[in-house]
Amino acid sequence: MKVSKVLMLEIKNILRNRWLYISLIISIVLALGLVYAIKFLQGPFTIKAISGFYGIGSTVALAVFCTKLYLDDLSSGTVSLFFSNKKNRRSYFLGKLLAAVFLGILFGGVCAIVLIGASYYLGWQVNLIGYIIKPILIYVLFSVFYMELFFLISIFYKNTNMLIVTTLITVLAVPSVVERINAEKASNLVKHMIRNVPVFFMVQDTKYLQLSSYKVIVLSIFIVVLFVSSYYCICKSDY
Repeated sequence: MKVSKVLMLEIKNILRNRWLYISLIISIVLALGLVYAIKFLQGPFTIKAISGFYGIGSTVALAVFCTKLYLDDLSSGTVSLFFSNKKNRRSYFLGKLLAAVFLGILFGGVCAIVLIGASYYLGWQVNLIGYIIKPILIYVLFSVFYMELFFLISIFYKNTNMLIVTTLITVLAVPSVVERINAEKASNLVKHMIRNVPVFFMVQDTKYLQLSSYKVIVLSIFIVVLFVSSYYCICKSDY
């Protein structure tokens, strides 16, 4: 089984999924609602706020889509057909990972279009690096991280319903809890975790496109560790 075959199959399935378009439309509508408020109600908002409103729907949808790349195969039992040998398992993993990259490019690309369109409409100066390269890069990092994280978890824990619930909790509840932590009163350990553990900062920073260079390095290290762990462990698990 070739990696390219797995990737093309996943891209076809992604583009056929009506929930993809529904989630993108919802994300765009949320962003356009804020654009309307800025244009006609003189709302005191910046371009980061527009990306933040787009991210309300897109981050949740993207994490779920990345998780479902392999959970659907797990729940239907078809994953056992792919895992006839070690080479197939690794090709499967790499194909799914590239599909997650495709999803990140898709959601990041739509975010870029929204930001550029909103800026032209509002008469704001367009920053091509900040409005095109940055959204795509951050959304790709987001999709790869969550795909690898829950893929690794699914190798050892195969309850698909609980994995979806865990995904939603991780993307929705954890960032909300972190956001409410009083930074001044938090212990040094808590502050360190918030700065250095992607599940604590990834959602909010993706929404507002404010992933610093330091966090990109930290996130990249986590992504490499998750990749190596998944690539190794996938050949050791029974399906």
